[in-house]
Amino acid sequence: MRNTTLWIVDGSLPGSGGTVSGNQSALLPFRSNYGSIIPGGTATTGQYVQFGSHLQFYEVVSTSGGMLIYPGLLQNVSSGTAINILGNGIYAKLGEGNLTYSEKRNIVTVLNRGFIDFVRAGDDVPLDVTMDFTWEDLRSFSGSLPTIEEALKQIGQALNWVSTSADPCEPYCIDMYVLNIPPCGTNAESIRLPEFRWTSLDHDLKGGKVSIKATCNAIYAIVDHVAP
Repeated sequence: MRNTTLWIVDGSLPGSGGTVSGNQSALLPFRSNYGSIIPGGTATTGQYVQFGSHLQFYEVVSTSGGMLIYPGLLQNVSSGTAINILGNGIYAKLGEGNLTYSEKRNIVTVLNRGFIDFVRAGDDVPLDVTMDFTWEDLRSFSGSLPTIEEALKQIGQALNWVSTSADPCEPYCIDMYVLNIPPCGTNAESIRLPEFRWTSLDHDLKGGKVSIKATCNAIYAIVDHVAP
């Protein structure tokens, strides 16, 4: 899935960033990495924004002469479209890494004198996730975005992140989104792994990678198809 991006977020709610002034056309796919200047909006440098109900998120890299976003627009945006300022989050490309998740269920077979009588659903089984990514920095520098490990542990630059669990007595967790957003087209897919809590972090110096095992407080991943 070469168009896949990981989006790791905390429980902060999106804020309002105003609206777009004037219709804005998407750039051609091969120009999309050059960025777009959007008139209007109140987002500040370093924040992430989305437009209306579209899935694609953009980083605000400058507010001089308009809101410069990266990457460039992947879809047309009409005048008056709401600009949503996202809460705390980081995005990442897996590169040479991988992510897998496993959905399981218990089916209990009830016997009657040694013969199969009926089946019933057993206890719920939480969603299991494994992920590995290239080991670059485990801790971030002051003023920069958190690393993946900081976001998972609520430390460093992610010290003020908010748990995505509604229960304050439960251990801290984040939500992880697997976003499959094609550079051209009308459909994108979002796979949400809710209340993601790591259970082990394995660091491989020789291989230069970090491997994560985690469990989610859910039975299934939440999959949606939306406009990019």
